[in-house]
Amino acid sequence: MKKVLVAFLIFLMAALAPMSLFAEQSQPDSRSYNALDVCGLAKTEAVYDDANNSCLWQTAGCLLGPIAIIAGFFLVPAVPPNRLIGKTPAYVINYTTCFQDEIRSQQFGNTAYGCIYWVMLGVGIYFYTSMFAVSL
Repeated sequence: MKKVLVAFLIFLMAALAPMSLFAEQSQPDSRSYNALDVCGLAKTEAVYDDANNSCLWQTAGCLLGPIAIIAGFFLVPAVPPNRLIGKTPAYVINYTTCFQDEIRSQQFGNTAYGCIYWVMLGVGIYFYTSMFAVSL
């Protein structure tokens, strides 16, 4: 009886093992991504990347004024290629679009802050000199 049971279990495992292989292949692609998740990831990484360059863009806004605001809007860095290796084309398009939109927004804001600093500095210098100016 034991030999029959063991032989039956071996036969059952041999018969069902290929079915499990085919079942894994018929499942949907495990690399399918939700567009909102991809966009959220791209925006998070764009904010992180821009945090490293925010001082540069604020200084440019302070020194160049409106020219830097325009440059910050149009000069968008490329997505680092290591973030896109092995991804589907839909993922790459969605990630790139969201990444560049967020970087553009961050750079525009940083150059605008730099320009505002420049205007505030000018206004402060104007009031400082007008308060302590000696009238003739």
